[in-house]
Amino acid sequence: MARWLIYALGGGLGHAVRGASIARALSAQGARARVLCADHAMHAALQLFPDVIGLKRGEHPTPQKLAERVARELAGCDLLLLDTFPCGVLGELNVVLPVPRILMTRLVRNPLPALTSRTGWAELGLRGVVDIEPNLEWLRGPALRCGPVARRLTQVDLTPKPVVQVALADDIARKRVIGVLERAGLAYVVAETGELAQGFCAPIVIGRAGYNLSYELAALGIWHVALPTERPIDDQARRAEHLGASVYSPQALERRLRTLESAGPRPAGGVIEHAELAARLLEYAKQLG
Repeated sequence: MARWLIYALGGGLGHAVRGASIARALSAQGARARVLCADHAMHAALQLFPDVIGLKRGEHPTPQKLAERVARELAGCDLLLLDTFPCGVLGELNVVLPVPRILMTRLVRNPLPALTSRTGWAELGLRGVVDIEPNLEWLRGPALRCGPVARRLTQVDLTPKPVVQVALADDIARKRVIGVLERAGLAYVVAETGELAQGFCAPIVIGRAGYNLSYELAALGIWHVALPTERPIDDQARRAEHLGASVYSPQALERRLRTLESAGPRPAGGVIEHAELAARLLEYAKQLG
């Protein structure tokens, strides 16, 4: 079975967690895999899959240095799966590589026109493209549409059970949200960084609108109140609007929470698991030759 190198060098934890989840699913189906991620996200990936390499950006500050490091990992691999960045985070992969590469991408701002045709793929050095957020209908062309995909995290029972779980790393935003919750008299719990990996503990979660959080909540049927933040690549506002989750003021936040408090459980679904994505990736790679 071919060995996959999963390039998950995006800036946040999401790329590392997604890469490790896919690697674990590929491994369960007989393939060999290794994950390449940012050093600061390595701990999160290692909780899911053992073969993870963490790279420190400071040790590879230029495209050439990073390309040399990636090339060392490619030496033992048969296929490169790129998460979101077709030419790498620094453009370091804008060269001929010794192995075929497949781009796996979710919604991005201003997608490259080349991604909409096989001719464009060839110009980028891509053998194939997989859209893991096809529900947003953001990418035209012949890409394999497979997703959205998310882990099924556990639901943690707390006594007394909070109404809201706050999942915001930004201290200023978190304090503002807590102020709204306390004025509204709603019981809440704050998730510290990394704690969401242990599961969710409330029927409503307030957080950003990143790919992983948005669809993990959808998979479990937990209401998501999204505070989208501006990202250079990810279009969180568009995702949140599509999912009907975004709020933009303290007043709107309180109104939304009051509505959801009495709404009952959110219907779960519309999301596939990583095992299904891995199976389709293996079949896709076989078809591409």
